[in-house]
Formats: sequence, C-alpha cells, structure tokens
Amino acid sequence: MNQAPGRPSLQHVAGTLLIEARAAFLNGAGLGSGEDRTTTVHKSFREGQRSVPYVSAQAWRRWLRNTLIEETGWPTSEIRAIAWNAQGNTSKVAGQVNPIDYAEDDLFGYMRAAEGQGRRLSAGEAAVGDDDATDEDVVPDAGTDTIAAVMRASPLAASVLASIRSDGWQGRDDGFVHVQSHDPAALELEEWKRAIDTADIADVPRAKKEAFKKQIRGKPVTDALAIARGFVKEHSIADRSPMPNPQSPLPYSTRFFNSHLEGIFCLDRARVGVFWNLGDRKELDPHRVDTWMKEGKIELAEDRGPLGRIYRLKDRSVAGERSRRLIQALAVLRGGAKQAAFATDVAPKALILAGLSCGNPIFNRLFTDSEDGPRLNTQRLTEVVGDYASRIATPVFVGIREGYLDNQHEVRQLSPGGLDVSTDELRAKLARASFVVCTPLQAASWLTECLR
Repeated sequence: MNQAPGRPSLQHVAGTLLIEARAAFLNGAGLGSGEDRTTTVHKSFREGQRSVPYVSAQAWRRWLRNTLIEETGWPTSEIRAIAWNAQGNTSKVAGQVNPIDYAEDDLFGYMRAAEGQGRRLSAGEAAVGDDDATDEDVVPDAGTDTIAAVMRASPLAASVLASIRSDGWQGRDDGFVHVQSHDPAALELEEWKRAIDTADIADVPRAKKEAFKKQIRGKPVTDALAIARGFVKEHSIADRSPMPNPQSPLPYSTRFFNSHLEGIFCLDRARVGVFWNLGDRKELDPHRVDTWMKEGKIELAEDRGPLGRIYRLKDRSVAGERSRRLIQALAVLRGGAKQAAFATDVAPKALILAGLSCGNPIFNRLFTDSEDGPRLNTQRLTEVVGDYASRIATPVFVGIREGYLDNQHEVRQLSPGGLDVSTDELRAKLARASFVVCTPLQAASWLTECLR
C-alpha cells in the first residue's frame, strides 16, 4: 500500500496475540520430582507466590518457522550437525547460514560460531573457504587479523507466551500402563541393585556402591546382570529379596494447564533482506559474498571502508514478500508438544497488529482474565495508541474470534462503523481508520496490504 499523506514511515510491525490453551500441554519441562519421576510437567515460572505456565519463545518461534514453510513451500533451513567432539558427539549445529536463498535464515537469524573466535591469526595462517563452507571456516574480521563468527540476530523479536490466568489453571491427567509380562533378567538385576544399595556400609563402602552404579550405567541388561552377580559374590551380599508385585501397573501422569497465553512480538522489516558485515559482526559468510554478487542475488548497500560493508537483496520485492508471509503465518499458527494427547489449536483467537516507525513492542499486557473469559483492556489500548499516534503508520488492526472475548461488544465499539471489504474503498478506509476490528486472519491480511 502506498504511504498515506502525513503518516510516518512503516519500519516495524508490532503486535500481540492470545492463544486459547484449554486443557493444553504445549511446552514440556521434563519429569517432575518424585520417587519414580513418572509425572511430565510443562514449563512454568514464578510470579510472586504463584506459578505461571508459559511456552518459551524458542518453542513458539519454531512453530512459526514450521508454519511459514508449510504455508509457502519455501526451502527449509534444516538444523544439522556441523562439528563433533573427540567422543564423536555433536558439538555444534547450524542451519544453512544462507539468508539469501533461505527465508528462514533471513527472518529468524542464525549463529555459526568460529573456532578460536576473537583469536588473532597466526603467521602464515590463511582464511580458506569455498562456496559450500558450512562449518568452522576461519573468517577474518574486517580490517584486522582476528577470527570472527558468522551470526545474524533475528529481525523478529518475540516474548514467551505467558498465561494470563494466575490461579485455577492446574490440571493433571493420570493413567496406567498395564503390563502383560516381565523380563526375568531385568527383575533379577533390580533386586540385586536393591540388595547392594541397602547393604551395610561396613560390608560395602559407599564408594564401591557408586563405582558399581557407574559400571553398569548404559549396559545391556544381560551384561549389567553379570556384573551385579560378580559384585554380590565378591562382597558376600545376602540373597536378594523378591519384589511383591513384579507386574504391577506402571502409573504415569501429565500436568497440563487450562488458560490463555499472551505473547508480544515486533518485526524490524527494515532489516529483512539487509545484511551487515561490519566490524566483528558478520551476517554473511565472506567466502560466499562474491558468488552471490556475481549471481546478481545481492548488491552493495553501503561501503563503510575499513569498518566493513552492508549488503541487501537485489530484488527488494523478495524481502517484502518474506515479511508479508511471516505476518500471515502468525494468523494460522500451529504446533505444540503432545498434540496427540492434548490437541490444541494455537492459532491466535485475538491478534492485534500495527505498523510503526519505531521498534517499540507497544501492545503488551493488554489482556486480563475473568470468570467469563479473557478481556481486552480497551482503555489501556486506546491510551497506548494515543501516546504513539505520531509513530503509528497504519490502522491498528484488532482481530478477534467471535464469542472469545468477554467484552467483545466493548471491543467492537473501537470501530463502530465496521469495515466493508467488498467495496473499492478498502484502501481509503484503511488509510483513515484509527482502529479496524475484524477477525485474526483479516487483521494479518490487511496489515500485509499496508506493507506493499
């Protein structure tokens, strides 16, 4: 959409969303405390004396990445191992580290740490790389002989998705696995382990008990049983005592929550498709810049001499398309843990968006909980919009799902005239409206019209 007269430049997109997490488990924190550790718990944080469930920013950004790729069919920048330690375990991972051909890398950033980052190159040491370099190339810092990493901070800033309900959100799903038989070798091993653990310290010192546990750790049952039999024979430990219920049901529990999750985000659209290779900040792999330049994919945006250079996508429409499709993906967000057992629609039921000339994530803590459902604090929203009016470059799109907010009638009064999208006056109405109350998908779609 062309810039409306008198409006500030549209450099950022700020927004907030609210997800209906009814009996949900969306981000796990592992096993809870307890004798047998059979309860799976979700992530939570403390707010005063209360425990508040949340979904990490890393988790829901991954949902958004996956949704974006599924919606667009764009190539995915898969996370893969790029370095291994002496034991053969993965020590470093990275995506393609290619924001030119992969929208994911452009929008969500990356980091490929360099071995010896900050170290000065030794005499005769060369920075050797090729167009397929993906691991620990030695990347010289601009104007120096020190090693720099290739990294890009994401243009999309995002908070955690935090519950707006402080009390009454707790839920627990208990179940049992009813076993049909048992493994005699595994049972005997467990009985010997109990006998060794309860043996008198005078007979078996604690250090030897710990050494035994370490020795059998990770071993197959048959090998561990042989070690246990040798240990008890060596230390003359009494016969094992049989377990009374070797085929008793195995209990398991999942702690879930029933709430609404609020998050904020801000997209710096001016950084999409723009890459800084300045100082020790290398957003593009220096070994690949010349190739991308020759292929006509990037161009020099600014030369800052010894400090470095700023590059950008030569086809600027690509950056605009990436920003628009990201906003549209927000409205149909999907993902989350344990969906087979706690299927949850994480597409926002409320989505507020606006274009800004500044990078302030202004739409925060706008929702509160009530007995009849979440409420949008319209007084706070209008106050924020009034304070930032000179910096807001678009209408404020308030997308709500019918019947979701307790005070939806009050919210709809923000835009009493509504918006008739069937007429040719859409763009004119958008240009002069302060608030546009619509559905979440319409909010995303109409905001992207403003980005054209």
